[in-house]
This record gives sequence, structure tokens and C-alpha cells, in this order.
Amino acid sequence: MKVSYKKIITSAFALIVFSTVAFAKEKNPPKNAELLVRPPLLRLSENGYTLIWNDNSTDTPVITLQHGNDKQKLTPNRGKVNFKDSGFYIELTNLEPGEKYTVKIPKHKSLTFMAPPAPQEGFTFAAISDHQTIPEKTEIGFKAVKKENPNCIISAGDMLEDGKLKNWAKNFFEKLPIIEGIPFGCAQGNNDTGSGLFSSFLALDPKYYTTEYSNARFIFLDSNSSFNPTGEQIQWFEQVLKENKSLWTIVVYHHSSFLSTNPDHSHTRYREVLTELYEKYGVDLVINGHNHLYDRTAPINGTVYVTLPTMSSHTPKYDVKHDSPYYAKTVPGFLGYGMFNVSSNKIEGTIKDLNGKIIDTFEILK
Repeated sequence: MKVSYKKIITSAFALIVFSTVAFAKEKNPPKNAELLVRPPLLRLSENGYTLIWNDNSTDTPVITLQHGNDKQKLTPNRGKVNFKDSGFYIELTNLEPGEKYTVKIPKHKSLTFMAPPAPQEGFTFAAISDHQTIPEKTEIGFKAVKKENPNCIISAGDMLEDGKLKNWAKNFFEKLPIIEGIPFGCAQGNNDTGSGLFSSFLALDPKYYTTEYSNARFIFLDSNSSFNPTGEQIQWFEQVLKENKSLWTIVVYHHSSFLSTNPDHSHTRYREVLTELYEKYGVDLVINGHNHLYDRTAPINGTVYVTLPTMSSHTPKYDVKHDSPYYAKTVPGFLGYGMFNVSSNKIEGTIKDLNGKIIDTFEILK
């Protein structure tokens, strides 16, 4: 793809201005945020999973990781919120592909989970977004996803209506037991910002990260931060792409780059930097949220863009622009989620509403 020097300079300047003006500094965490009880969460991480929880223990517990007859005693790190000790986290690495593990944490019931399958086996993942406003619908959505029995769950952000402490409790942590034991990866949405709790509660610093899962590389970007092509996030992103040896590459961030709606609510400022990198390094699938509708593009220079429907929030009315150059399938006005089966030669996507009705199916072939 050829881009003029003038266009690069203009795009970079626009991104710098947007990044410095549009995103205000996060406020201090709310009082007593460090005391919020949080059930065990397995977050996808670079070399396996990060186990995170908070039961307000004053003493650091010793946990037991069991694999078959093998047992390991592990001591977690203590996290911090508002510069105060808050809960615990520990990296679970060197897991045997496809094997079952059990973690025993004092004061909690045992947590059983599966390591990522071997690359030749492939896997299934659920994709959700904007599970933020109606806790009752979030519960229905989590139960529907749990029933699908995915290997892992990916969120494109807006887990909350806003970053306030009460919403972390009602919209997320109170629902986590439904999907316990299923590894979870998430990008930060615009409504997840504002108090620094996203980083603290999920043991994430920085907020962009990557994980190799079976035969795929997931890369989670923070579209609330700078996408300046010379900035830290994009420089890190390109380095990950350069070193990536996985069969499939899947990028996840909140704001949609392409939409087939009228008016077009795409976040076009992200295109100039990201689409060239996608084409250069062969990104297969980009998963977004934010607009509370389902939209799937035709392949754009080899990359398919999927904007997920909201799982538990309002559904604004959109006019579908069928003559959009990006159009493949656009369905507004429903609550739902996506299921993706990843094999050695294709990704099969299925979009469903919360009642299980299939809205769309598609394939991405190798």
C-alpha cells in the first residue's frame, strides 16, 4: 500500500492532537476501592494466565497449584489500589498444553481450569463487548457464553457503564462466578477509564498486552491511549507483530475502525496507523465494540473487522449502508455475543443473540 509522505505527516499530527486533547488524565481511585472483594479471575497473559483475587486477607496466603499428582506451593504478590495493598495476583506459567489444573486458595473453593490447547488442536473462544449497563442482561449473557463451553473469553471493553466502584461490583465482579475457570482477556473501553481501577483490578501495566493461545496470537490494544505511530504503544505493537510466529493473529481494541452505517460512526483516526501494519504483518481478524451493533466487513487487504453487538446495554438505531465499501453484514438492534472456532485452516465465526438465535456466520480461510 502506497501512502504519501504528506499523508503520513498529516495523520501522525492528527493522532497526536487527538491523543493529547481527547483523553483526560484518570482521576484518583475512589475511597476504599482496595477493599472491594473480588472473586478469582484468570486473565490471559504473555506466558500463561494471571490469577487475581481479593478477599481482604491481612496475611499473604500460600496457594496450591495441582496438575495430576503434582502439587506446587506458590506465594502470590500483593496488588495495590490507591497506593494501598489490595488483593493478590500470581503468574501461572509453563502450563502443559490442554491439561487440567486445580488451584486451591485459602478461604475459596477450588478453581479448576484448562491450559491452552496445543497449536495443532485449535480452540474455541467467545467474544463479548459492552457488557456494561444492565446487570441482569450481563448475567444472561455470561450464562449463555458459559453454556457454549469456550476455551477462553475475549472482551472488547466497556465492562462498566462508568469506572465507578459500584459498577465494578455489580456489572463485573458479582457476575464473574458464572464464568469462573474460563480464562478471560480484555481491552479497555472508554467507560472503563476514569479512576485507574482497570489497571489495578486486572493487574495490568501497561493496558496493552499480548498472549499466545494455542495457534493464535491475541493482541489487546488500548484505544483510549495514544496511537501515535512513534509512541510507545504502536512501537510495542509493531515489535510484537514482527516477532509473532503464531498461525493466526487477532487484534482486539474497543473503538471500531470500520462501520457500514449511515452516518458512518467509524473511528477513522485509527486506520492510518493500524491498517498498514495489519497488511504488512498479515493480521487476520480485528475485534471491536463501542457502537452497540453488529458489523462485519468484507476482507480489507486481507483483514476482517468485526464490531461486536452490545451484550447488556442500550441498542441505538442505525441505518445500514448497504453500498458501503466495507459492507458484508450489519445488524443493529440486538443483544448478543460471538463464538469463534479456530482451526489450522480457518476461523469460523458465529454471532448469536442472547436467546441463542444465530444472526450471522462467516469463515476466514488460510
